[in-house]
Amino acid sequence: MSRLLATLLLSLFVLVGCATTPLPPAPTIDEIVQWSNEKMPPEQIIERMKAARAVYRLSGSQLADLKNRGVPDEVLDYMQETYIAAERWEQHLQTRDQYFFYGWPGYSYPFGSYWVHPYRRW
Repeated sequence: MSRLLATLLLSLFVLVGCATTPLPPAPTIDEIVQWSNEKMPPEQIIERMKAARAVYRLSGSQLADLKNRGVPDEVLDYMQETYIAAERWEQHLQTRDQYFFYGWPGYSYPFGSYWVHPYRRW
């Protein structure tokens, strides 16, 4: 019985170790421009960015510069979406941490509104 348990645990550790594969490096801006100039399909460029889970925090002028350098609109849209999603995630984390310490506004304890506002003084 102990041999079976040891075998199961060993196989579990091996499977967990295989599940943690590293991400490929994020494509740089220069690589994206190069691929665009080589006429690589926008879908393929986006797939490479998705595989690396890359986030591109670019200003409007930087996006306009990339457009002038030949980057397709689909790629620019995806780059902007990664920036928006990252900002939303950071805002979610800030809000979550705030409510973790102070409770949800309108939290009922036990029969009424105990927390109307987290900073309310009685």
